[in-house]
Amino acid sequence: MSVAIALILAGWSSSRAIKYLESRNLWTLCLQISIIQHWFVIPTILVVWALLVHTFVFQFPQSLSSFRPPIGLIFIAGALRSLLGYALPAYHSRGYLRLRWKAWSGPSRTGVRAELVQYIGDRRDWETLEASTQGRVTMHPVERASRLPLLSRGGLIASDTTDLLIARAAADQEENSIWIPRSDARQGVYQPVSPGEPASLLWGESLGFQRRCSRGIISFPKELLSPWPQLADGVDARGLCLACGILARNKGLRATSLICNLRTRNTFGVFEDNSIFWPRPAKTLRSLFNAECERMYSYLGPMFVTVATELALLLSDVPVEVAEDWLDAQLEHQDLQLNREAYALGANAQDLDLLYRGQYAAMLVSLSVHRVGVRIRPEMLVLDAVCKSEGVTPGEWAMSSDMQGRRQRELEALGQRVTNLVNAVV
Repeated sequence: MSVAIALILAGWSSSRAIKYLESRNLWTLCLQISIIQHWFVIPTILVVWALLVHTFVFQFPQSLSSFRPPIGLIFIAGALRSLLGYALPAYHSRGYLRLRWKAWSGPSRTGVRAELVQYIGDRRDWETLEASTQGRVTMHPVERASRLPLLSRGGLIASDTTDLLIARAAADQEENSIWIPRSDARQGVYQPVSPGEPASLLWGESLGFQRRCSRGIISFPKELLSPWPQLADGVDARGLCLACGILARNKGLRATSLICNLRTRNTFGVFEDNSIFWPRPAKTLRSLFNAECERMYSYLGPMFVTVATELALLLSDVPVEVAEDWLDAQLEHQDLQLNREAYALGANAQDLDLLYRGQYAAMLVSLSVHRVGVRIRPEMLVLDAVCKSEGVTPGEWAMSSDMQGRRQRELEALGQRVTNLVNAVV
């Protein structure tokens, strides 16, 4: 009995500890704990009830034998409550909690101020930057726990890119010098990079950084970050939480210019009917999700609200294993390699801007037809539709053999229905 009481107290203490961590915005730690929490919750519940049953059967006081039937009923009710209220939800939510961690902690696309772009090199340069700014960077609570030995991978950078760049600039000003990266590759930076203009940097584990939650999580309602998030009227909001985690990381420099034409009933119908996840039952939640997204993203314009709504609806319909594979492939982000290939082939700033503006359309189409193992987004197909919609003609690079091959690979990987989806979104 004493062991059971100790386990109950340990479980209660851990739940209070999680609440405390959330109140301190230690979200990297909270979300990492959540993906392994079921390993402890379920065995603890089973052990506690096994011990209680053993006590009830073999050590029940004879003086209380007349109360055995009602106490037995209480035991049964308590066991069912523990099983249905805690153990089974912990088991069934484990896939979603893993998705939640990946949605909020994947690679981030960050705007870099013009005066800081000069410090961007490659992975080794970031490691040097962290070493040279030791003691100058104060970590935000969101990512602070990423330094813990049990949660971090050895050798990866725990600091934020922007913090490192600002600290390096401050050090240069104090020392009256300029630190120059060894590499001029500007790894992770989207083209074009223009003098005196900010740059867009995609960073994460590929550049040697420790995985951590996006700082955007601090502006997200805490009630929607629970293991079973619901809107005020009780509607399942897991898809909304995942969508907001993704959108906190992939906006780019000009989010208000992104294209999404899913604003009429006709386009909605085509988009839903051509998804491989048809009949898309979550579409019935569109008005509820749209109202919530309007509240959070209205400052970014109606198109961004539409993107957030449709992404949330899609993630509500897509199976966990498909969504996880899609995130593992980083298909929520504009294709950095394609951006750089286009630039190398002669794409000008306008062409690259069209590629960028179509990135959310490509994201929605990509998820709508994603199958496990697919590793390509329909970015060239979307570019063609964007150019047609806006009456512009891209440069010769877009008709090169490399780009024609890219179009063919997109069609082969995503299927013929992708064309209808692209036309609906753009």
